[in-house]
Amino acid sequence: MIDEEISEARKERKRIRERAYRIKHRERINEQARARYERNPHKNDAACRAYRQTHLEKRKIKDREYYGLHKEDRKFYERERRKSHPEIARQYRKAHEIKMAVDNGLYRLAHRDEISMQRKDWRMKNPEKIKVKTELARYRQTGFTPQAFEEQLEEQGYQCPLCNIILQDGLKRDSACADHNHATGQTRAVLCRKCNAGLGGFNDDPILLRKAAAYLESYMPLEFDSRTQLSGQRNEGDGNHARLCV
Repeated sequence: MIDEEISEARKERKRIRERAYRIKHRERINEQARARYERNPHKNDAACRAYRQTHLEKRKIKDREYYGLHKEDRKFYERERRKSHPEIARQYRKAHEIKMAVDNGLYRLAHRDEISMQRKDWRMKNPEKIKVKTELARYRQTGFTPQAFEEQLEEQGYQCPLCNIILQDGLKRDSACADHNHATGQTRAVLCRKCNAGLGGFNDDPILLRKAAAYLESYMPLEFDSRTQLSGQRNEGDGNHARLCV
């Protein structure tokens, strides 16, 4: 037992010395490795592949440990690599599209709460970026440019052309919404959120809208007569209704 402990201590001291040597002479070691590779690249490639295949699990564990310790460095390296070699990154994504979709989906399921908290924190810290992204998405979806959107609002007098409500920014009911034809992408006007949602509820179909208008108009005389009778009963002069409303 003591001999084994002494042996392990010696091995550990040796590993420490070797690690210190590699750190101190890193440039020279790298140059020697590059020179060996240049002398016989095919042999080195075959040796690397054979080593990875025989030590696959060991390499995975080491890679995970390394990535955990150097996460930010790896992210920076990956971003720079994608910028400098966009075609290679595009080809990889195209060739591994299904695998990446599955891996991303599994990761999101396993880290749902963490991702949700990160998104909430980012939205709280970057309200201006959220506003800019929302506006850009709105312009991109509807075909309006920011300048055309403002010109259309000015032409309408900053009013909804259907209900004449004053249009405002934000997520309120009277916020300005760019209306467009979903089939052709043609821009139409700027409506309030309520009117825009109403047209979308009828699938932008004039026939359905005319039917809806006819349906409402068919009930309007009855509703008008009932309201008139009710208001006449309330104004009949005995004062009972006034006392009930107090």
